[in-house]
Amino acid sequence: MPVMGKLGKRRESDRRCDDEEEQLALTPSQPSKRQKKLLISTNDLLILPTKLCNWLRHKFVRPLHFTPPSSSSSSSSSSDLIPFGHNSSNSSGASGPGLSKYDAFISFRGADVRNSFLSHLYYHLHNLQKLAVYKDDVDLERGEQISPSLLLAIQRSDVYIVVLSPKYTDSPWCLEELEEILRCMKLHGRRVIPVFYGVDPSEVENQKLPSATAWRIRSWRAALSEVANLSGFDSQVIRPETKLIEEIVKAVFQAIHYSCSQMVKFPAYSASRGLVGVERQIEQLQALLCSDGRSNWTIGLWGMGGIGKTALAKAFFDLFSCRFEASYFFSNFTDTISGGPSLQPFGNLQNHLFSKLLGDGNGRAGGGAVSYGMAVHRLSRMKSLVVIDDVGNDVGEIGPLKDMLNGQYCNLFGPGSVIIMTGRNKQLLKNVCDHVYEVKGLDCEEASELFCLHAFRGESAQIEYLDMVERAIRYVDGNPLAITILGAHLFGRDLQFWDRELGALEDNPNSVVQNVLRRSYDGLSRVEKDIFLDLACFFPYWRHLKLVYIEEIMGLECGRVNLITNLVDKSLISINVDEGYIEMNSLLQDLGRYIVDEEWQIEKRSRLWRSQDLYYLFRENKGTESTEGILLLDNQGYKEHILLLQPDTFTRMKRLRFLIISNQASSLVLPKDGLNCLPNTLRILDWYSLTSKCLPSQFSAENLITLNMTNSQIEQLWEGDELDADLGNLKFLNLHGSESLRKLPDLSTAKKLKEIDLPFCTSLVELPSSILYLPKLESLNLWGCSSLKLENLEDYANSNPGPSTGHHDILPSLRELDLSYTPIQKVPNFITRLHILELQCLKCTKLTEFPVIPSLESFTLTRSLIKEVVELEKLTELKFLRLSDNEQLVLVSGDLSKLKSLEEIHLDDCSKLSSLPESSGILMRMESPIGLFKLSLQRCKSLARLPDSIGNLMNLGSLDLRCTAVKELPSSVVNIIRLSELILQECKSLACLPDTIHKLTNLNTLNLFGCVQLRNLPELPPSLKNLDAHGCNSLQTLSIGTVEKHDFSNIDWCFGQCWKLDPVVYNKLVDKFTQDSVRNYYRSSLLLPAKWGGESGDEEGHPWKW
Repeated sequence: MPVMGKLGKRRESDRRCDDEEEQLALTPSQPSKRQKKLLISTNDLLILPTKLCNWLRHKFVRPLHFTPPSSSSSSSSSSDLIPFGHNSSNSSGASGPGLSKYDAFISFRGADVRNSFLSHLYYHLHNLQKLAVYKDDVDLERGEQISPSLLLAIQRSDVYIVVLSPKYTDSPWCLEELEEILRCMKLHGRRVIPVFYGVDPSEVENQKLPSATAWRIRSWRAALSEVANLSGFDSQVIRPETKLIEEIVKAVFQAIHYSCSQMVKFPAYSASRGLVGVERQIEQLQALLCSDGRSNWTIGLWGMGGIGKTALAKAFFDLFSCRFEASYFFSNFTDTISGGPSLQPFGNLQNHLFSKLLGDGNGRAGGGAVSYGMAVHRLSRMKSLVVIDDVGNDVGEIGPLKDMLNGQYCNLFGPGSVIIMTGRNKQLLKNVCDHVYEVKGLDCEEASELFCLHAFRGESAQIEYLDMVERAIRYVDGNPLAITILGAHLFGRDLQFWDRELGALEDNPNSVVQNVLRRSYDGLSRVEKDIFLDLACFFPYWRHLKLVYIEEIMGLECGRVNLITNLVDKSLISINVDEGYIEMNSLLQDLGRYIVDEEWQIEKRSRLWRSQDLYYLFRENKGTESTEGILLLDNQGYKEHILLLQPDTFTRMKRLRFLIISNQASSLVLPKDGLNCLPNTLRILDWYSLTSKCLPSQFSAENLITLNMTNSQIEQLWEGDELDADLGNLKFLNLHGSESLRKLPDLSTAKKLKEIDLPFCTSLVELPSSILYLPKLESLNLWGCSSLKLENLEDYANSNPGPSTGHHDILPSLRELDLSYTPIQKVPNFITRLHILELQCLKCTKLTEFPVIPSLESFTLTRSLIKEVVELEKLTELKFLRLSDNEQLVLVSGDLSKLKSLEEIHLDDCSKLSSLPESSGILMRMESPIGLFKLSLQRCKSLARLPDSIGNLMNLGSLDLRCTAVKELPSSVVNIIRLSELILQECKSLACLPDTIHKLTNLNTLNLFGCVQLRNLPELPPSLKNLDAHGCNSLQTLSIGTVEKHDFSNIDWCFGQCWKLDPVVYNKLVDKFTQDSVRNYYRSSLLLPAKWGGESGDEEGHPWKW
């Protein structure tokens, strides 16, 4: 329950409550009937409908009220406003999630709370609730001036959590943070949530301050006094700590919901993105969503190209996605379903959608029917927002849509869900949507505003230009894309240029939009035109590559990056800053392709991407010097055509820079002896399923940057033992799945090579010794190279320590190494001396020695022959350790307390492991950034006991002992005060739990499924929300104190097949659940056996379940 810092000491005149202003934040000692209501006045700038008020009352039983910034404008008094927000004329409000980068910013003193309270608060907000939370991870001695990056983070956050701990005021840095936070609160109306952690709210402003000038001391005192008077949370009042964190999370969500509901933020959102006229259409969409009693909506946004369909959908998503439990913006849907295997990253669209909505980092909803069903079940209860952008013009796309949405569209999701689709085919949208909304152009005033934003960079038009502005607006007829590009094209030009350009447009009878786009293109330099055409014609390829890779491939990284910037300035492309990808409007892609098509002879065109054109070119062997790029995908309509390429097909293409072919269906057949040559001008050679055994010997590859031949039949890159080619520009080498590859060439000239991917090159026996001295190599993937031997590299490294400074010259940049599924018996010594950060050795079935690499941050070793893991403490930088499925492993030794960065240990399926390493000290020291948070020992069948020192792992959050032989838990386990998840599933020897387990006040989940020897459950902690005792068929009693003290309004407890459960306990559970769950019916679940003393089949079909 929230408490009021020093609010209770304010003058009575400052605390009046009348019909115009309700104060809902009360001290615990002053209960009030007003706590049972959620009353928000018109002065709060937020009017909520009755249904939403009822929902909030159940969601937040004791709502924390934030007094909003004062406003001179009054909101409407209607209580029936649509639940998507309220339009206000006040323009000084918070920027909101659409503009801000972070949902919450945490200000704290690391020495007090970093490794305890803060780590768990951050885990709940960021990992569980998926909020964007800024937490400064630097814990060094810092100066007294706040850093610019931290200042920016504060300014770009919606909610501030200020953890006022005993040493908070010792830090000038913290006090500077606090001053900036309060400034943003006053200036932008943002929310500040004080947490009084171990301090009395009334004493905060009187705490000792660091030495400083008198005016800074006064300023800090004022800030402390102000924050102490805000409504917040007191750790000495709200106990246990898990409840304190739950209350803070609720308050953060309430603050974010409040921020989301304010349309006052829209001007800031639209201004930051150059949007004009979207607010009007957003309001129309809101009205549509509230026009009848539908629980779910599927809406199509239809209109001509460039009219703003995607911008409207993105604005709606940015502004309102925070209202939904799950949300995803699926961009470029048409490009995604039309891409080839190397271009389509999802494989299964439904798995991709499910994983995005459910937050599965593996990108899959599940590999089997059970996990698939669970995904569908979870989504059916979640209020979701899904935007599917650009569904294209082909009615055939309805099939993929139905597959992705399970044939149910919006009914796949929980009540209140919304699906929005954008497209130019009205009939297609009508077939799949409840309503099709026509996106219309801008009116004259909006068009003028948008035009001036680009033509004059937001400044007012000079008087002499007013007639020209009116003329331009009249011509573009409200199309936002045309307005934007025309304005950017005319920016900075004189009147004569304006008159000439507008005259040329008016004289052209073609499409207005196409005319404007073409004039902008004509104004580019020659190099800019080439870049634009490359992007437009081959966008299905580029859209999956990061901008930094595109710049490298196009040679733009060396002082020519401004060429991309120029295209952005002219609104011909845009950059997704958060993701790092290039975005391009489909009309601009069409423009680029139309320009290339103006040369009517196919062999004269510079870029070719249509299957029919390429099949003609190859069949007639009419390649010429004009051809600069080729993109051929299997599924573009010519799968059934089999075409034999000629040996000299590419001979005459002397300017070819990009050759991208997907040959998955074997529609292209190469001559038996391969190709005679490939152009030396190639920068990208990306040929999926190439059937040649080697590349042409005359191909020098001196300009090659990317060489990608996934699933090829290549045996060696070049014929012969020596390579004359200069690979000085090669940066990315990918031969994934080339099972016939026997050897790699000498790579000594490849000084820029960054990534080598050789997974499943099963015939590859050894690597060239020159690979050791690649100065830029960052990633080496040898997964599944089942014939590979590394002895030659070890011998060469020992006999040739390097050209200058010994072993430090060996792979100095290597950070990721994957040796999974290789036959290595020992990790070579030279590898142990590298500064590798991540090493994977999955299923290395012949590996017998545990490698010690001090620099490792992540290490995975499975299915090996190692028997002992010793000197574990030498891996001083280790954060993640997985030693699962090592059946011969019997000993793991080392002092875990010395691994100050360690977060997770997985020792699953080590069937002979009978003991764990001792921890000589408490692994939760102030100098340790995080401390071990997860320990997994699943199916360690010989593990019968845990060491007493397990209690030293006080920061442990998850302990998984499922299917082990443990008979009991050591009493010290109750010292793991941060433990939130304890899994004892199928521990068939477990006879009892510690009587003191109720002291685990942060325990949220206890899994006892199938613990058949367990007879009694002691008193359980009140924090326990999830309890699974299904199949505990010997269970008889449960502490009555557990039932009486527990809040059953938000639990998920299961006692299925607990046939021997005491009837008294049974009835107590039913009565308490019935009494408590009324407050939160849909979030509570209790499963009990149908009767006692029956057989295991009696329960099926007739369980009591609430």
